[in-house]
Amino acid sequence: MKAKDVAEKLEGYEQKAYEGGYGSDWLSDIGENMKFYMIDCDKNNVNPTIEGLILWIDKMHEKAES
Repeated sequence: MKAKDVAEKLEGYEQKAYEGGYGSDWLSDIGENMKFYMIDCDKNNVNPTIEGLILWIDKMHEKAES
């Protein structure tokens, strides 16, 4: 995945959150979930990756949409 693709995906998620009235919460949750992703990687003895973090954020977005 290219950096531009990641940036566009994250921008889209952010815009949807602002349109839904929870943009600030979404941005705060991104930071918090980055920490949880790192904790999960450590717990499972795997190295964190940008791809893994994006998958984690994708799941977070799916939960927010439901």
